[in-house]
Amino acid sequence: MNFKAIKQQSGFTLFELLVAMAVFGVVSYMSYTGLAQILDAREQTNATQQRLTDIQLTFLNLERDLQHVVKRPIRNSFGDYVGEVVGDELADYRLAITRGGRHVPDDFPKSNLQRVGYVLEDEILYRITWPVLDQAQDTEPRKKEILTDVENVEVRFLSDKGEWETSWDSAETPAGQVQNTQAIGTPRAVAVKITIKDYGAINRMFLLSEV
Repeated sequence: MNFKAIKQQSGFTLFELLVAMAVFGVVSYMSYTGLAQILDAREQTNATQQRLTDIQLTFLNLERDLQHVVKRPIRNSFGDYVGEVVGDELADYRLAITRGGRHVPDDFPKSNLQRVGYVLEDEILYRITWPVLDQAQDTEPRKKEILTDVENVEVRFLSDKGEWETSWDSAETPAGQVQNTQAIGTPRAVAVKITIKDYGAINRMFLLSEV
């Protein structure tokens, strides 16, 4: 038996090991790159889906709030008389309403009415709720972020004359007070235009039930 021949045929040469390591490195790099691309695509898809969900929920909140408008004026923290629907595209609160339909347990002594507002600050749209309708100076509202990267929010109100108004206060003039608002009574409809950085302008119109 030729032991010398057997010894020469066993194992790998240094060159073969280097080639094998190079091939393994290339395959590993390609696998990692492909996996990273898949993970990035999944993350981007999830972010897009979450963004669309946030937009849909924003308009769903608007729809639910406006469908439950109740003819119940309030007094704000300054003691001013404010109607059940107010809004101004130049004001801090683009829209504020009194709404009903809030679930309250039967044994809980609290009204099912609620004051709700929408305010745009630093490109973030917030939904504001107050714990009481008639507010005191120390009344603290609850502020919830609902949509980011919002460039602008425009609100229009449809009057009984069929005209679109950019500001509104549905308060009826109390005795002895001077009415300085542009419109009185509940609007027939409210149009909302939200301009978002990544989606542009989105328009929705909400019909209000007679209250």
